[in-house]
Amino acid sequence: MIRYSSFLLTLAWLTAILLLPGCTTPTADPDLNKPLQPLTAESSDLVDKFGKRVGEEMLRAFIENRYDGFVEFFKDDLRARVSQSDFQQLRSVGTLTGYEYLNVFRNPHSATYAWKVRFETTEHGKTVAFDSLFQIMLVKQDDDYQVGGCRFQ
Repeated sequence: MIRYSSFLLTLAWLTAILLLPGCTTPTADPDLNKPLQPLTAESSDLVDKFGKRVGEEMLRAFIENRYDGFVEFFKDDLRARVSQSDFQQLRSVGTLTGYEYLNVFRNPHSATYAWKVRFETTEHGKTVAFDSLFQIMLVKQDDDYQVGGCRFQ
């Protein structure tokens, strides 16, 4: 029997992967398709500190309209698929006014970090605030941790 929360999480990540701008089929480059190495219990505290720092740096870069800072820790293939115009389109949703770290969700090959984020926009001359979820997926490849995916939901 499939657990409902696992199903929803899998569905959400599949949706994010399929909806990424410029999404392509996996490349034949063997360096980009190497198997990920497991995250160990010994490494989880250090990885969690790194993951939280990376996510918060990405959110600050988003607020400050710094594309290079937002994609700095992306895996090369992900960075190639997210252009500066994609970044600007994402920012057009509203003004990111604040964020709060929620939690990390681990599995043997990745860790997903989640923040509650607050946006503001103007509709019909009135300021409207709304909350969203921001997630990054940190993966380990060749002894290097990088962002393998991110999304606002």
